[in-house]
Amino acid sequence: MNIIDYIEKFSDKTFKEMPFNDVDALVLSTLSYPSFENLISDAFQDEQIPYKIKFLSKEDCNKLGKENTTLDHSKLLKVLAKSKRFKELEIVEDSTNFSKQEVTQFYAMSIILDSNTMFISFRGTDTRMAGWKEDCNMSFLDEVPSQRLALDYFSYLAKKYKNFNFYIGGHSKGGNLSFYVGLHIEKHMFKRIKKLYSFDGPGFYREDILNNKNYDLLKDKMVKIVPQDSIVGMLLYDTPQIKIVDSKYSGVVQHNPYLWKINDKGEFLFLEKRNKSSYISQMAMSLWLKSMNKEETILMVEALFSLSNDLDQSIKEMVINLPLNLFSLFKKYKSSGSIQIEKIYNISKRLLYYYKKATDFYSKDVGKKLIKNN
Repeated sequence: MNIIDYIEKFSDKTFKEMPFNDVDALVLSTLSYPSFENLISDAFQDEQIPYKIKFLSKEDCNKLGKENTTLDHSKLLKVLAKSKRFKELEIVEDSTNFSKQEVTQFYAMSIILDSNTMFISFRGTDTRMAGWKEDCNMSFLDEVPSQRLALDYFSYLAKKYKNFNFYIGGHSKGGNLSFYVGLHIEKHMFKRIKKLYSFDGPGFYREDILNNKNYDLLKDKMVKIVPQDSIVGMLLYDTPQIKIVDSKYSGVVQHNPYLWKINDKGEFLFLEKRNKSSYISQMAMSLWLKSMNKEETILMVEALFSLSNDLDQSIKEMVINLPLNLFSLFKKYKSSGSIQIEKIYNISKRLLYYYKKATDFYSKDVGKKLIKNN
């Protein structure tokens, strides 16, 4: 079953009868994708009245679940609104910040679980171009605006809700924001963190992220879960402590949290290791990003976004079809006579080279052994 089936199967179980678990964390991390900002006032702007999930009408579910999102979340909202386990939960302090100029796409909500526990849910990337560009900027910036906003948001809540402890989580970019907060909070806040969740979220630009002073003290509270064909969740540098969840289908579509498998006990169906394709993508992308200096990375990001507009593709489609689109990118700049063509061509050719190199490596005994022992 998936998270929809999970909500329906355990609908009558309260959190006292069945304690909060990792699957609940994915449910609440996914809950920040629907456009609640169109329903609830901003935490930093107005005094909010708690919004219970059961208040959602059928019309609300259909509208909020489909706006500015790559997936349809309307069914999730409908089953949550009827579930004894979830319907009484209160959403408070939601906050949004979107700016094309500042390349920022941020949204967060907090869900009160009980009298002294709150779950902070950070949204992943929505369909708007600024969000995808901000994701790409993570590949060469120490900090992007959403990461700073996430830390400010947590600091605001920690001061206002002094008697509360926190779960913090998110899917995709939201998972990155969750870990970012944990790695940058002050030491006296550690005891108030119950767990930090990253569901197939990308890592960080800096290779020395694990040398962060907070990491050793918080690593046992950091939960990273990725599907067996994970691509997004294995980008950049992050905790090596990951759990691999079984998923329907294969390839990049496994990033979809509705495809992750859950057993009859209401637990994720975990696997021992990722698939070979995930290791190949991780190695190729890692070598490619390492091979570029900051100037080259910025050039490729700007070029890809320019091509995205030309082809009328979303950045998601651009990433899925990256090798083909790199070829299109090369043709575009070649026909325009751009002085950057040689740089773009060489950078693009490098990625194809590293994919071949990674494929060859994991086809040999040493690569097979590495997968087996991981």
